Amino acid sequence: MFQNFNRPNDKDILIPITTNEQSISSKKNLKIIINEIVEHITELFNEGNDAYKYIIDYFNSNSHNIKSQEIYNWLIDNQNDLDSIFLLGYFNYVGIETSENLNQAFNLFIKASEQDHTVSQFYVGLCYEFGYGTEKNENGNPNQAFDLFIKASKQDHTVSQFYVGLCYEFGYGTEKNEELAFKFFEKVANKNYPSGINYLGYFYERGMGIEKDLKRAASLYEKAANLGNILAQYNIAIMYMNGYGIDKDDNKAFELSKQSVEGEFIGGIRLLGYCYSYGIGTSINKQKAFELYQQAADLGDTVAQNNLGDMYETGDGIWKDIDKARYWFGQSAKQGDQEAQDRLKKLLNLI
Repeated sequence: MFQNFNRPNDKDILIPITTNEQSISSKKNLKIIINEIVEHITELFNEGNDAYKYIIDYFNSNSHNIKSQEIYNWLIDNQNDLDSIFLLGYFNYVGIETSENLNQAFNLFIKASEQDHTVSQFYVGLCYEFGYGTEKNENGNPNQAFDLFIKASKQDHTVSQFYVGLCYEFGYGTEKNEELAFKFFEKVANKNYPSGINYLGYFYERGMGIEKDLKRAASLYEKAANLGNILAQYNIAIMYMNGYGIDKDDNKAFELSKQSVEGEFIGGIRLLGYCYSYGIGTSINKQKAFELYQQAADLGDTVAQNNLGDMYETGDGIWKDIDKARYWFGQSAKQGDQEAQDRLKKLLNLI
């Protein structure tokens, strides 16, 4: 349900950053360096940035004399400090100077979290959510995850506050409560957390926990999009495309769709295909539309799968192929798309 971030193979909605190597002096002793690394990781979380990229950039830099192996060895021998316990857990979590070991990571995060280490509490919550290093039930471990997010949120940990909002929105580990979800998203949006700003816009757009306000939604989407949030780029592109809460502007819709695609967001890939298919902010180009729909469909986007089925059935810009139309309508229908189910039924009746 939630975004699974800060692991090296994940495609998430965090903003890449350029490391400021001067922020940590290699001349300081290792304990101070470790404490500052963890402090900076916390700051990056609260800004919506990628902590994993920061650590890798830091160790790959030639502007200091410290190596990740040296840090790792020191962490192994010095587990009396909470930041050291957490960082060793993080090294195990993402596989820095050791093989990825989620069981070890979980145990270290637990150890530090029990002594109120905020970032560790957040990571224990993630481990419970995704079943990393701990037994996962069918729906994760919602109660444990929610409790840990709450604990960290009370220490003003921004990302944990955002996750508490998600828990209240979906009723994960707690009763569903859109009003409380709205309050937590508003809290993190006021801290300029991009995902929180985007979710707050979504709540205003849908009238969830607050009176519906499309202008406010569009304003929030645009703000988050300008901060690099790819989901917000997709959302504001749709607002511009349809003139919801903002003046209709096909050119901006097209450009924002492209930005979302650059962030590898599946919905953005499909939306850009739609722009090319109907000439929204650009010239009609059915071949590009087909290629983008194909890319999004291969990644599991149900609307793109339905669109591919339509192109194959009608021969819209490609060779007509009823067998392929049935296949793609079938893929979309499996995910519950009603239109695809109806179109598939119609084509099957032709056999």
